[in-house]
Amino acid sequence: MAVFVASNGRVYTPSEVVERLQNGDWRSCVSDVDDGRELVEAGDGSLLLLVPYRRVDHKEKLRERRDVV
Repeated sequence: MAVFVASNGRVYTPSEVVERLQNGDWRSCVSDVDDGRELVEAGDGSLLLLVPYRRVDHKEKLRERRDVV
């Protein structure tokens, strides 16, 4: 399962993203169907970039860090 890391530093579950879009807290501006990124406008007019982050990605990064150390 993926979570979304936002440009504001917060992490959102897919259900939180859907809920915020459905109830009007966020408005979708641009979606990239190839990699799952989404640019949304928040209620205060700020833009947030949402980037999917999968557990597999995390494990690969940990493995890379071990190789570097």
